Amino acid sequence: MDKTYFRICLILILVVFAGLLFVSKASAAVTLTPATGGTNVSIDTTSYSGGTSAWTTLTGPVIAENINGDIGSSTTAHVLTLPAGWEFNTTVGQWHAIVTGTMLLGATSTTANTMSFVVSATSSIGTLSTLTFSGIQVKPTGTATSTVNITQTTGIITGITNGDSGVGTSLGLINSVVGAVNNLNIYQAPVVGATVDNPFNTQPIISVIDRFGNGVGSQNVVASVGSGTGTLFGTLTQTSNGNGSTTFSGLGYRKSGETFTINFAVGGVSTTSAALGPLSAGAAASLSVETAVDGSGTTVPSQNLNSGSAITAYSITRDQYSNFVANAAADAWSLASKTGNVVDTDLVAASDSKSAVMTGHNSGTATIHATKAGLTAADSGTITVSACSPYSVSDGSVGSYPTCAITCNAGYYLTGSSCSLIGGGGVFSGILLSSPTYSSGSLLRASNSDKVYLIDNGEKRWIPTGEIFNANGYSWANVKVVASGVISGYTEGANVQQATTLPPWQTIPEGGLIRANGDVDVYIVKYVGSKKFKRLILNPSIFNSYKHLKWRDIKDVGKSVADSFTVSDLVRAVNDFRVYKLYPAGDTGEKRWIETAAVFTSLGYNWDSVYEINQTDRDSYKTGQTLK
Repeated sequence: MDKTYFRICLILILVVFAGLLFVSKASAAVTLTPATGGTNVSIDTTSYSGGTSAWTTLTGPVIAENINGDIGSSTTAHVLTLPAGWEFNTTVGQWHAIVTGTMLLGATSTTANTMSFVVSATSSIGTLSTLTFSGIQVKPTGTATSTVNITQTTGIITGITNGDSGVGTSLGLINSVVGAVNNLNIYQAPVVGATVDNPFNTQPIISVIDRFGNGVGSQNVVASVGSGTGTLFGTLTQTSNGNGSTTFSGLGYRKSGETFTINFAVGGVSTTSAALGPLSAGAAASLSVETAVDGSGTTVPSQNLNSGSAITAYSITRDQYSNFVANAAADAWSLASKTGNVVDTDLVAASDSKSAVMTGHNSGTATIHATKAGLTAADSGTITVSACSPYSVSDGSVGSYPTCAITCNAGYYLTGSSCSLIGGGGVFSGILLSSPTYSSGSLLRASNSDKVYLIDNGEKRWIPTGEIFNANGYSWANVKVVASGVISGYTEGANVQQATTLPPWQTIPEGGLIRANGDVDVYIVKYVGSKKFKRLILNPSIFNSYKHLKWRDIKDVGKSVADSFTVSDLVRAVNDFRVYKLYPAGDTGEKRWIETAAVFTSLGYNWDSVYEINQTDRDSYKTGQTLK
């Protein structure tokens, strides 16, 4: 009986030990080191059309046994699966499964989405094996980003759950991210307002995308002027959000009267808006003293003003960005910072107070000052009036005068720059007037006379008739009106006679086409009495819109001939009463309506210079601010 009891106890002990061994073995999972190197793969590497089809190499995975036989053998292969949207490199020999230990591997195979290997013999009792994968390569096959896992779907490995990505144990995390910035799309185009004072009514929204249309975040989008002479204001750099979208704020344009475009860029990738504007000038912010009535000039600069000569200054209002607003009436005109013998009465304001004339009398300096309530004033530069000092000439002597000397007192005559006594007797003081020096070919007329003289080698030669003037090719626009003393300072020469051959311009008919040698601009000419005008034909399309004009009829002429015609930029279209002033700029330009005849006259324009054009020509110019 004791022996039976002993046997029963021994059997129970063996059963418990075997059970313990079974439990220990069943609960000893392998140590898994998932594959690395497969995260943040650019979608640009996809095998899809347009991608670079580049492989990404993984490190691992590594599977280490903790009990021999953890990696089970079977006639059925272990299958590692990569989900759709990705693929393995199926090149034979690309990947390897390396065994450390006594486990034996059989055949391996690869498809686009599976890797298979067979364990032909498990690890020997008392030994452990490690299975290390190397050379596994993957790449995306689609265009959208994704995150997946490599899993085992067939085979038994202790502690590893079989199943598809998201269900089975991950043997390696694989994910793709958006590619490099490839394009910028203007999702919402900017819409401008009325004036430069305010930001755009609709702010632009820009989409930053890769080559497959995925939004790229954290990109700095920079706005700049594409075309146009103005500048942008507002926040010029915005960062794209996670969807690749960026919205600008406070964006606006500072230049009035012109169309412009906006360029949006991320590094070397950019896009440009459609043409915007033109915007009107903003509210008047300053009043400046300028050289041109239409705002096309500059602040009257510092300069010398000879005694007897005059300067016309215009009161011009500008907005906060210096755009021309109007030729506005000043509240008051004055001379500021006066020195010497310059006096307030040297400046005379026009009746409408939109301009003033400063006439040089006595030596000294001043600045021209205009004011208007609520506006910042900008004065002219310093005007320096020059007048000669008195000199005395004794009996029979010759007194040397400065180069501004042009007249002598009674009893004396001018020889060069000196006054010589005629017949002796007495002493005099000669108060001399200032005068510029005029070169040969200059046309002069005294302010108190209708006679026109040609300056020829230091002599004045009277042109007796208008017929001789026109026949010799002179331009009335080139006649300078000077003080009478300037004319009397020149020695009298022979009268100008009519040229025996016609000047070049007289061979050009009414409506003729001319182009200066070496220039590309083509002009059409017209005559009104003795007046000669030329008007620019803006571009070839406009030229061709006039069916009577022929390219073969263009006459190339010398620059002096072309310059003898006065440029006209005043037009009105057929059946349209409105007269416009044109501002050409290359092959485009701007037109500004002159609101009334009174405005036309106040601006000093010449009705004879107005050309009649077709509607195509008129409409090729952008509409600018009305002149009023």
